[in-house]
Amino acid sequence: MPRFLTIIFIVLATCFAVSQTPNSKTEHHKLFEQIQNFENSLDFNSKTESIKNKKQNQVALLPPYAPENWDTILWEQPQILLTNNVSGGATMHGKVAVDDSGNVHVVSKKEDDILRYHKSTDYGTTFEPAVVIDSMTGLVNKITATENYIYVYTYSSIFSPDLSQRLYASTNKGVSWNPKTLIPYSGGHSTFEAKNDTVYAYLESVPTIVQGKSYDAGATFSTTGSIGSIYSSLQIPDVAVGQNSIIYGRTGNESQLSGSFVYRSFDLGNSWFSSLDITPFNTDTQAPDIFFSNNTFNIIQDYGNSFYTKSENGGNSFYPHLSLCISNAGNCVAEVRQQITSYKNNVFVLWNDNITYPEDRLSLRFSRDNGNNWSKILTASDLIPGFVGIEPTISIASDDSLIYIVFRQTNPTTYEHNFKFRRGFYKYPLFEAATNLSLGLVPESTDKDTSLTIKNKGIVPLVISQIDFPAEISTKSILFPFQILPDSSKKILLNFISQLPGTYTDTIKIYTNQQVDGIKQVIVNAEITTVSEENKNEPESFNLSQNFPNPFNPNTKINYKLNDKTGKLTIFNIRGQLVKTFWLKNQTGSVEWNGSDNFGKQVSSGIYFYKMEAGNFSETKKMLLLK
Repeated sequence: MPRFLTIIFIVLATCFAVSQTPNSKTEHHKLFEQIQNFENSLDFNSKTESIKNKKQNQVALLPPYAPENWDTILWEQPQILLTNNVSGGATMHGKVAVDDSGNVHVVSKKEDDILRYHKSTDYGTTFEPAVVIDSMTGLVNKITATENYIYVYTYSSIFSPDLSQRLYASTNKGVSWNPKTLIPYSGGHSTFEAKNDTVYAYLESVPTIVQGKSYDAGATFSTTGSIGSIYSSLQIPDVAVGQNSIIYGRTGNESQLSGSFVYRSFDLGNSWFSSLDITPFNTDTQAPDIFFSNNTFNIIQDYGNSFYTKSENGGNSFYPHLSLCISNAGNCVAEVRQQITSYKNNVFVLWNDNITYPEDRLSLRFSRDNGNNWSKILTASDLIPGFVGIEPTISIASDDSLIYIVFRQTNPTTYEHNFKFRRGFYKYPLFEAATNLSLGLVPESTDKDTSLTIKNKGIVPLVISQIDFPAEISTKSILFPFQILPDSSKKILLNFISQLPGTYTDTIKIYTNQQVDGIKQVIVNAEITTVSEENKNEPESFNLSQNFPNPFNPNTKINYKLNDKTGKLTIFNIRGQLVKTFWLKNQTGSVEWNGSDNFGKQVSSGIYFYKMEAGNFSETKKMLLLK
């Protein structure tokens, strides 16, 4: 059942002059003649039902999936920006935006209703101490970063003496903030968008949507009248500005309470077309979220499912409708406040997924080709036992290689609330190599040639800046740094020089430009053998080899030679207790142990001994099981 966010307040004042005369069909045709570079479209002259029927074949329940690796995101561990402990319902949440210089801007609030601003100048690696912008804040609605200007739009707390929507502006990338602009409640919701110092504000003053423009970063607004009529205001709308077009999206229109509709202007708000139905066929979607980038208006909508649509012609038409989350298919459930962002050809959709309620999670899908192909469903939130709640008020932003998300996670037992910031890399090199380099048996004081192959499974070049080798390993001269192109590999020839007899283990460290887990380790192990004094007189045919690999998990192999026709190999734990018995019926062969005892039960990690007996001879060696 749809969830409507209903706010009923006393009308304090009127922010903009209201024009209640909807655009007529004649006015539409006059405006249409003034629009250049747009193809003719029946959408302008079609009624709602005909448009909806026309969309019947545009709904794709299974959009094309991206290939493996292509749709991988490298997630860092989240940073906690706020912590609270409140017994009962808490409203901790926030919004995130990134500017063209790579600065990350986050605004947040918690139970104290204080609006805080968090800024990072190193792409979200670290944040400066939080700055208090204001108090008595309710819902943090939106944040926009555009060149040097940062804008924050909030609803006041219900306890505030001035019930209003509030616009905060910084003209110097968050260094300082101008006095807030108050937009009084008027029986409906509101939203805004900004480009540099120009702000477009919209107030749903039922039965109309009122538009105001500011050319001084929101300090003052001029009245531009109504953009269209509405039946009611039940959910928060959204708006995006791109080139000369403005797209205003909302739930319902002049005669309906549900369904997704857009109001369009092609001359930066000077004139408007009436509502256009963008609801997928046979579906009741809600709360569209809009973002403009790469000459495309991207829209996500619905509650329960998640439908994506786009316009690549300035809002003239929208196509297709792809379902990124299908609740009745059992793969996810999308809460109503879904978020969308994009950067160039990359589009990201984030939603609160409560399919495993109460263990809510954040789910994400993204496209690298402007919404044509999509990744599998990815989990964007971290998984912490005991923290099960994700508040629906979430946010996402992106730049050339990173996505940034903020969310609140809750512990229902201790009532601890954490407001978290997390980075994900989607444009990256991806290191791939064996994590273990096993050299097997190496005679004492000899050398052995081997190699290590490094692959790049990412989408940008992998740079190796340095490799630290153990003293026993050498290689031909390598010039650092060197790079490996995507879908390519490099083979490094190595030479191992054995030293003292016994089990050898050491680490090769490889320094890469992979953004997450950039220092890679390769474990090198070998068994350096020698003939002990006590076994010099043993027949040459009796031999018990060191197990390989060692350490192992859970399988290992033991080679042997007998001086008799039969023998026995037994495995003991460190306490001397019998674990496993193997009867040897061949004079030459091998035994494979899978870490189980004589009853088939898997044993625990630790040191084990194996002893071979044949005739008058016996030998014992140790091995290490790691799980």
